[in-house]
Amino acid sequence: MLSNVKNWTIGGELTAYTQLMDASVEQVLLKLQHKAAQQQATYIIGVRLMTTQVSEGAAEIIAYGTAVK
Repeated sequence: MLSNVKNWTIGGELTAYTQLMDASVEQVLLKLQHKAAQQQATYIIGVRLMTTQVSEGAAEIIAYGTAVK
């Protein structure tokens, strides 16, 4: 709530939110790597990241790409 008030009044980066998003991106990329390794893939190409709002105050990050050998 306090972060929203700061954003509405003076603007700027919401560092706690940025840190949470950074950690989430790292986690989803690690999961993507794990899934590719299960398929004996050597590389993942064409990686895309998307984010959607699931509900008020909650978002999800989706990563997808093509696993190649």
